[in-house]
Amino acid sequence: MKIKQVLAFAMFLLLAMSSIMAQDNHRFTLGIDFGGNSSQEGDFFPGDPGWKSGYVGGVTAEYSLPKCFSIKTGVYYEQKGYSVSGQAPDTSNHTTFVSPVYYNKELDYYVVPVLAKFTFGNKWNFFAEGGLYAGLITKAVFNETLSANSGVQFQSNNIIKEYNPIDLGAILGGGVCYSFHRFSIDIEAKFCRSIPTTFAPWTRSRFGYAANQSYTLLLGIGYKI
Repeated sequence: MKIKQVLAFAMFLLLAMSSIMAQDNHRFTLGIDFGGNSSQEGDFFPGDPGWKSGYVGGVTAEYSLPKCFSIKTGVYYEQKGYSVSGQAPDTSNHTTFVSPVYYNKELDYYVVPVLAKFTFGNKWNFFAEGGLYAGLITKAVFNETLSANSGVQFQSNNIIKEYNPIDLGAILGGGVCYSFHRFSIDIEAKFCRSIPTTFAPWTRSRFGYAANQSYTLLLGIGYKI
């Protein structure tokens, strides 16, 4: 399913929810979040791979309860994975490392978080949040770039079958929000880590366990309805 179709369906669901709750004194907020992350696939190599940058964006829905408490959810498109560089063996002598090599793994997910959010302040609000998420993997590609004496060699492999289709994990975060009229603008930072079952069962026998983890920075725009 294409990204536009998924986001359109998510927006339809959020709008349907808002029509039910709109009469409740503007407690329901619809919004969009966009930004970037730095991600890593830990517990894979003896020395963990390097961090990889990616894009994050999605639509959100938040329902405010009394006493500074709210529930936030949404649908996000997130790019995860890792990157690492090293040296590759010469074909004539596998014990001598001579050629620089760069590995890059691209993992794309649709992510649905459910967060408990605590907010303090008036126009300028500070908030902390935590909760769980479920992610559906849509892309898993392993790229290898080798700078050999004969020239640059590039190889890309589709490895989506090596991963569980669903990625489950936890989120901790916080940020600051400015409200004016029924609009709000917020900056949010969060840390996400999956439970270490990212690989499919038939892949763990070769690679063991792995967990996605990422630091994310988002800019959000919301509107109370």
